[in-house]
Amino acid sequence: MIPPLLKKDSFLTGFVLGLVLPLVFYGLVLLIDVILVQLVHVHLTKEHHYLYLLSVAINLIPVRYYFVALKTEKSGRGVLLVTGVYILTYFFMFYQL
Repeated sequence: MIPPLLKKDSFLTGFVLGLVLPLVFYGLVLLIDVILVQLVHVHLTKEHHYLYLLSVAINLIPVRYYFVALKTEKSGRGVLLVTGVYILTYFFMFYQL
């Protein structure tokens, strides 16, 4: 069911998955938001930048999968590193002091 490439214990695998998965999910969430606005004139979230944060939350699934189910530390660390960078980027972009 899961491709063998994703089961490898490689930092690069986790890093690439951590980069790509939120981008794909952001596209899906943005598409859903646009459809909701056109159909019922309601946004999915109050602020548009919350969609970015919501798309980063999808990385919790592979982090749990790699650390708990497969016990592959390197891949899990790759996803976790990218997730941390995304979250820090979010706060620097939208919550400047």
